[in-house]
Amino acid sequence: MLVLSKINTALGKLANALTIVFVAGIAIVIPVEVFNRYFTGNMFTWATEFCQYSFVWASMMGAAAGLKNGGQVAVTTLKEKLEKRNSKRAVMTLQAVVYVIMLVFFVIMIYYGIVQTIANFRQVSSTMSIPMSLPYAALPLGFIMMFLITLEQLISLPAEYKTGGK
Repeated sequence: MLVLSKINTALGKLANALTIVFVAGIAIVIPVEVFNRYFTGNMFTWATEFCQYSFVWASMMGAAAGLKNGGQVAVTTLKEKLEKRNSKRAVMTLQAVVYVIMLVFFVIMIYYGIVQTIANFRQVSSTMSIPMSLPYAALPLGFIMMFLITLEQLISLPAEYKTGGK
């Protein structure tokens, strides 16, 4: 458990850093591209593609960082009703079921993300001339991070309810 926690802490920091890098890249390239288009008449042929791929990476890394930091959206109506009835066991069971469903979803997405990444290895992007597997790699990597974070949450769930953490 301690090893998984350390891995997830490192992955969370990496996801935060990559999100910042890709969002910063978008925030720099778009205004420069707009300026070039309207004031100099010159445009970067790669700018749109760069921003699209950066957005994919920022979305996946941001999702992993958000999951690690507890920033994801949740519907908690049933959980709150169970908490009002002071049924810790039912709340923990519900949370465990949610985590298992998430883990299954992440495994499916990791599998298909890897399939797509491999399938697009030989395809080259039209303007940046990079392998299309690079933009596609954001999907399995992001979902692997989310899988590991959720696995840690599932494993630590009983201890959190024993100590009254949730």
